[in-house]
Amino acid sequence: DSILEAAGRAHRRADVDDAVGFVKAAGLRHGWSLDLISGLPGLDRDGWRRTLERAAELDPPHISSYDLQVEAGTAFGKWYADDAAGHGSRPPLPADEAAA
Repeated sequence: DSILEAAGRAHRRADVDDAVGFVKAAGLRHGWSLDLISGLPGLDRDGWRRTLERAAELDPPHISSYDLQVEAGTAFGKWYADDAAGHGSRPPLPADEAAA
């Protein structure tokens, strides 16, 4: 949950578990997927491995994985520009090699 919070996400792990449970209870085996983002602030290799394992345990019909791209004009762009200027306190982004 700390990774989701640092990324500014409104949901938490329990919300994902609940949503997947509702989808499965409704009998929707197809037509839904999990989207994951690698390279989030504070996410290390062990955390990413646990995320992938948990996603697989949920048994979705499809999993998409995206690499975080920090671009000017986005929330992440502002947060990390502020951090570079000494005005922020976000966890550091992983090095490119670690996020890959």
